[in-house]
Amino acid sequence: MNRTASCAAVLAALIFTVPSPAHAAPSMRDVLRAVYAVHDLKHVSLSPDGSAVVWEESSHPGSDPSTSAPHSVVYLQSSAQAAAVRVQSAGANDEQTEPSFSPNGAKIAYFSSAPKGPTRLNTIDAHGASLLPVATFTGNVQGLKWSPDGRSIAVLYIVHPHRKAGALAPGARDVGVVGSTIDEQQLAVVDVASGAISVLTPSDVYVYEYGWAPDSKHLAFTYARGDGDNNWWIAKLATVDTQSKRMRALYKPPAQIN
Repeated sequence: MNRTASCAAVLAALIFTVPSPAHAAPSMRDVLRAVYAVHDLKHVSLSPDGSAVVWEESSHPGSDPSTSAPHSVVYLQSSAQAAAVRVQSAGANDEQTEPSFSPNGAKIAYFSSAPKGPTRLNTIDAHGASLLPVATFTGNVQGLKWSPDGRSIAVLYIVHPHRKAGALAPGARDVGVVGSTIDEQQLAVVDVASGAISVLTPSDVYVYEYGWAPDSKHLAFTYARGDGDNNWWIAKLATVDTQSKRMRALYKPPAQIN
């Protein structure tokens, strides 16, 4: 159940339950506490052999969840474990997001970040041990996906962000000479062995979604030039070669494809 549906269920239970004479109706504070106490589970990844599952769990910590910011951690549960365990990270309070098993099931990749720190791409083994920092990103990064051969990890990367990615995020505050600042979300690939980051798409292209080709040498993606938040409905389809970085247009649809 996603967060919206679970929150709606909690609200319905609290608001539409008729209180008995001995009990007062719940206060708005009670309603907010119940809503913010819900845990949101996402980015669930099953090991190829089906023996383990890893996921991201977001919650509002503290005695009063309605007053705390959401915090995400990654948990691993195997068939041999009695309970789920939190995966390793460099810091005890690190935010952990987007776990994913490698194609052969030997490793798990995920993002971690300290408060106000850069985002790190890490790997651990299938048992949750052998933490290895692979690469560090100073900008906004999301959407990690292993290549089919397990040698690379692709991500969506805004190198120099002025705000959070997404059409619903607040715009960047204008300072100095008033103008417009466009953050382009590019497609990048990380070599797992060396940690080298290679940005594949041009700096004037905003990438929305992507997927690996079976040969692990190409990626297909949807994109638009210019402001990604304003141009998603005219996105096109293209491929890019991971070695030459050559982009090849495939399809310009008459209607929205994202």
